[in-house]
Amino acid sequence: MKKLDDIMPCPFCGGESEMDTDGPDNYALFIECTQCGTELGHTDGKEDKLIEAWNTRWTPND
Repeated sequence: MKKLDDIMPCPFCGGESEMDTDGPDNYALFIECTQCGTELGHTDGKEDKLIEAWNTRWTPND
């Protein structure tokens, strides 16, 4: 798996996150937590969109 400095830790457990590919011709990208196994994937092949989605955190309205 590929480690990238701009991928935030897992939003659930704080574990280290890694990016990898899957499928024929590695068309599917996903980020996975190495601790709890949470995954997020995209099939458009755009790493920046996947990293942005993974790094997005929900914050409650005050």
